[in-house]
Amino acid sequence: MRMVQGLNCTELFETYHFKQKPAPELMSKFLVQVDPSDYTMEEKSKLLDTRFLFEEDGFYKDVKQRVQKYFIDKGISHRGTSFWKWLLAVQMTAIIVSMYYSFVVGSIFAAVLYGVIRGVTAVTSGHTLSHFSLFRGSANFWLFRLAAPIVLSNVEIWSTSHVISHHVYTLTTEDLQDNYPLKRIQPSMAWKPWHTFQHYYIWLVYSIGLPVWTFVDFLGSIPTIFTGKHEMRRFTMAQRIENFCVFGTNLFLTVYLPFAFHEFYHALLLTFLANAVASAIVVVQISVNHEVPDTMAKVPLDCKLDWGVHQVLTSHNYGVGSKFFLHLSGGLNLQVEHHLFPGMHYTHYFDIAPIVEKCCKDYNLPYNTSAHLWEAVQKHYEVLKFNSTK
Repeated sequence: MRMVQGLNCTELFETYHFKQKPAPELMSKFLVQVDPSDYTMEEKSKLLDTRFLFEEDGFYKDVKQRVQKYFIDKGISHRGTSFWKWLLAVQMTAIIVSMYYSFVVGSIFAAVLYGVIRGVTAVTSGHTLSHFSLFRGSANFWLFRLAAPIVLSNVEIWSTSHVISHHVYTLTTEDLQDNYPLKRIQPSMAWKPWHTFQHYYIWLVYSIGLPVWTFVDFLGSIPTIFTGKHEMRRFTMAQRIENFCVFGTNLFLTVYLPFAFHEFYHALLLTFLANAVASAIVVVQISVNHEVPDTMAKVPLDCKLDWGVHQVLTSHNYGVGSKFFLHLSGGLNLQVEHHLFPGMHYTHYFDIAPIVEKCCKDYNLPYNTSAHLWEAVQKHYEVLKFNSTK
């Protein structure tokens, strides 16, 4: 609620408050008065209404009730257990130690190891923190704020582009994570000449995806300092300064640091290896979660749609029965479940997947899935190649 103050937060409100709604006195703490003159007509329409349906007899309410019953019957919480909280401390320590041996000492092996640790931490503990599924309340928020500069991204910008935009408007023109115009993933997007070769060059971009994203966001944070606006959100001066400083810190630690201790070409090798490995773990998995033929042009734009139906139609799983893929991806391999219940710790997705699949079948909805990661990557390549022409 703090994150979406001043916005219509119907979708996030419904999906993150999994078991019960917050008490009215708690909600009143986050109530803000909106100045209509501070918003465009398009922004005002989003404040007043949601494009999605949450009907009591609809798909989302039904699948939510079925999954709630699973947790009630098991008598367990939908958040992560103590083990995963302690693992966060271990992962953060491992990142710092491996960063030192790779960038300061100059070990190539340590650089590769650092990339693996950072990538896995980003999609596991980092991602779960960003979705408030590890700790309750402010503890989760402040831990994510502390971990973000060396693991994933800036809290406020990431929350805007991923938690709000991507998770609410998945695969629509308002999804800020489609990386357009760098790549074109849907025919409705305007074709640019460089898209002709996107199914070739995009893999190089993916290999340095994390520093590229950080650098782009760093540049984007500069005008925000003066305007106070970033997409649909309004930032305080303290948030604007934090955004700029955190991105700068991230780039210093993950890109520049080895150049301060080693000669140019060795430093370049160290930073490339570390970022290529981390980016491969994070970026490739994010791409195959939605950008596959199974999800293309499946959502009608001229009518309201059940929230859960939209998420099922625009999300794609792989390796559904594999615990290996579950933990390697931090549950990103079960993207359908993740988009339906983003505030749930990913370790539960494996057990609720059959419930979700059965509910999809009952409503004659597709349950988009690939047998393994390689099949998902091949599907993503098909989308890139198909959309490389006008």
